[in-house]
Amino acid sequence: LLTISAVRNNLGETLRYVALFTDISELKRHQRQLEHVAHFDGLTGLANRVLFSDRLRQAMQWAQRNHTVLALAYVDLDGFKDINDRLGHDTGDRVIRAIGEALARITNDNCHVARQGGEEFVMLFRGKTPQEAWDKLDAVRENFGARNFVNRSTDEPIGRITFSGGIADVFAY
Repeated sequence: LLTISAVRNNLGETLRYVALFTDISELKRHQRQLEHVAHFDGLTGLANRVLFSDRLRQAMQWAQRNHTVLALAYVDLDGFKDINDRLGHDTGDRVIRAIGEALARITNDNCHVARQGGEEFVMLFRGKTPQEAWDKLDAVRENFGARNFVNRSTDEPIGRITFSGGIADVFAY
């Protein structure tokens, strides 16, 4: 950053100019960190609801311009309060990260996932009908629900973890 200032006398006459160079790379690094914190969930690393809302708005505009479908899915972990109460919040956090990772594996440029809050996730499927989105999401649900989870810290069984979800066509009334 270059700042140029005029040095003036008592009469306001310019005597000389002073240039000051400032390294703003540290400021830019902090700005990038703040933007990341503002848009991504600290636990899962997924987009948060603020970033997802922006992606949804952009996707709706794109889908309307291109006359294509857009599906929206909500996912909620079943019985999550019991996991936290029975096994503790650290285990609950690991479960949230695991489901976030599983959902993120089916994403690409046309599919976005975000942590909505708590144990809730939201997904956006550009160019997919609700049935096509359901097929992708249900495969994750079945795979995830078929596994027996174990708490790595204590070797205590967690059991099966399931989630419920709903999918809608964004433009359907």
